[in-house]
Amino acid sequence: PAPKPPESTVEFLTETQANSDPFSTFSLNVSDVSFKLAAASLETDQVPDPTSVRVEEFVNAFHYYDPLPASGLDTVIKTERARFPFAHNRDVLRVSVQTSAQGRPTDKSLNLVLLLDNSGSMERPDRREIVQAALRILAEKLSTSDKISVVAFSRTARLWVDGLSGGQPDELLNSISRLLPQGGTNLEEALNQAYHTATKFHSNQYSSRVILLTDGAANLGNIDPEALTRLVETQRRNGIALDCFGIGWQGFNDTLLEELSRNGDGRYGFLNSLEEVNAEFAEKLAGAFRPAASDVKVQIEFNPQRVKSHRLIGYANHRLKKEQFRDNTVDAAELGSNESGNALYILETELNGSGPIATMQLRYRIPGTGQYVESSRTIPFEAEVPALRDAPESLRLATVAGVFGEWLAGNPFTEGITLRSLADLLRGVSEAFPYETRPQQLEWMIQKTSGLTGK
Repeated sequence: PAPKPPESTVEFLTETQANSDPFSTFSLNVSDVSFKLAAASLETDQVPDPTSVRVEEFVNAFHYYDPLPASGLDTVIKTERARFPFAHNRDVLRVSVQTSAQGRPTDKSLNLVLLLDNSGSMERPDRREIVQAALRILAEKLSTSDKISVVAFSRTARLWVDGLSGGQPDELLNSISRLLPQGGTNLEEALNQAYHTATKFHSNQYSSRVILLTDGAANLGNIDPEALTRLVETQRRNGIALDCFGIGWQGFNDTLLEELSRNGDGRYGFLNSLEEVNAEFAEKLAGAFRPAASDVKVQIEFNPQRVKSHRLIGYANHRLKKEQFRDNTVDAAELGSNESGNALYILETELNGSGPIATMQLRYRIPGTGQYVESSRTIPFEAEVPALRDAPESLRLATVAGVFGEWLAGNPFTEGITLRSLADLLRGVSEAFPYETRPQQLEWMIQKTSGLTGK
């Protein structure tokens, strides 16, 4: 018999009735790690673990080529809607926030601490190559006014490079090349050393970040996720962000790294090949170094006269309470320049109702300042919307990605949905994105999962 997907232990939210709770509030996260981990798992003929699937990271794994904001604006909101084919009388709504393409701020230099896993498993040639390539990209992005330090860690942490001025990529790489991998992984000591080093150079003149590159899970020192998260949150409030990058898909603690980067106001990435380093590490660093909007929160108030029920796909770790939307003590995600964040809703609308679908509010902080900006947009109701198979390719791609993620996670809402029906909805989509490889990758992932599960 065909193998079954692993049983899911993930909790899923049911539909929310708009007349009792019209609000949906969340932090607009744009990571794609869960999608990449699922692809890596399928490449080894394994169905992804349902608990590793964060559905919003499937939706945000794609570039939808939404229009850039008009000149002088930081962001622009786009929505698109179609009939949802997998449930009676439901629509799917995509909401996109796109930032402007602006350069790196010139008022602050970078104070970076590279926290480099030097445990025994990093001795693998492929992982060393990935790290070397990532470090060269990082080094070449720095100017002479920037500072970079390196803390290497295994059983213990050691300050390897202390405040080297930027613009010296060869010197940095030569220093790293002398490291010899050994021992276990003491992440607690490593983080403490990294933050201590970052604090030495931290001032109003610098934007400070710790960048963690690791292939393994913490197995020495205090490995309690709550304790590590508290440390990261404290340093975030002190103005030092944490970015986490997993090296190689097997062995590292995805849940811990996602939680640390989320609470550290940083980027979370995953590097499994040299191609991913060249194509994606640089892009994620650019987003971290050139933030266009910080603490990005979305709040949608659905109109009960038009919407009976609403369900946000994914964002379980990023949902906020209604009153946290304007609470500046509640941290939220960051968008880099020329970056978009996407969310999907499944709606039950009332054709004979009245008024718009909803009012959407976007709130974010201008990076490097304490100034917050809010914008509002009405999401109009259109009586005639296409079936999903006839909708724009961007909406079809996002919907299939989101539903496939929910299917892998074992969400009861996907009961009865076949993988073949998802594949059919992708016909012609990859041709609409000729410069992107991920739509084709999604097609392959669906076909591969179907072959492994017989569904």
